[in-house]
Formats: sequence, structure tokens, C-alpha cells
Amino acid sequence: MEANGETLAFDELQYRYDDWWFTTDAVTLHIPRANGRGTSHRIELDLGLRIPYLIVGGPDGEPLLASSHTDKTLVCN
Repeated sequence: MEANGETLAFDELQYRYDDWWFTTDAVTLHIPRANGRGTSHRIELDLGLRIPYLIVGGPDGEPLLASSHTDKTLVCN
């Protein structure tokens, strides 16, 4: 996956849960050549959007977390 000018392997993503990423910026998935062009892949994404100006839980609360999930089948090109 490539985002924020950085390329990360799939197994590295689990440690990057606190990274900031602007949702209008592109993310590119890189598929190994052995599984390349014309092949389809099921992709799931869980996205947690922190809204820093909406605090929940009182004065010592945390930013509101808007969670979403998508599940798509994509074809490599």
C-alpha cells in the first residue's frame, strides 16, 4: 500500500493504526506480479475517522471516532 508518500507491506499496516491520512488523498494498492493484471482481489478496509473538534466523554474525553467498513472486489490493471 502506498499513502502519504510511503510504501508499506501488508504486515506493516497493523502497527500504523495511529497514522494520519487525508481521506481525499489517494491510496494505491500494489499487487505482486504473480497475481497481476486481470486478476481479481477481495479488498476490505476498516477506516476510523477521528474528528478532533467533536469531543465525546466529557472534559477529559477523546475525539469522536466515525468508523466505516467497505468490502470490494477489485481487478488489477
